[in-house]
Amino acid sequence: MLQAVLRGEIAGLTPDAQEVEPGKWIAKGAEVSRTAKLRAPCFVGRNSIIGAHATLSGGTIIGADSYVGAGAQIDGSIIMPKSHVVEGSELTGQLASPFWAVETAIADGRSEGCEPLDAVRPLSSPQPATTVWRHLVRGVS
Repeated sequence: MLQAVLRGEIAGLTPDAQEVEPGKWIAKGAEVSRTAKLRAPCFVGRNSIIGAHATLSGGTIIGADSYVGAGAQIDGSIIMPKSHVVEGSELTGQLASPFWAVETAIADGRSEGCEPLDAVRPLSSPQPATTVWRHLVRGVS
């Protein structure tokens, strides 16, 4: 359903973000590297950072206050708030938080059988935007 909202398929519902291009949503305070690739539909949550050469595609949703490391490839996945996706990771069809993950194809609301995913860990501290970093990103204020 979340991906359907991003694609504009549910009348009257839109993400709380700016649509920077059709199907590409970036929430307030988020920063996306100019070299990152966003393929619609996708959503970057409030105050999140998307690193250099990362790719978001296939209805990917990045929760608020998260960090996606450089070169990470995320396809058709939902990353919960305050998560750190490790640099160079490849995630496909995952529903993941810092403490558990499950393939979205089998997500049914049960809590058993949900294991941590090596590619996603807690965000130990906010990733500050340095002066060097700031000129490399496009953000929404």
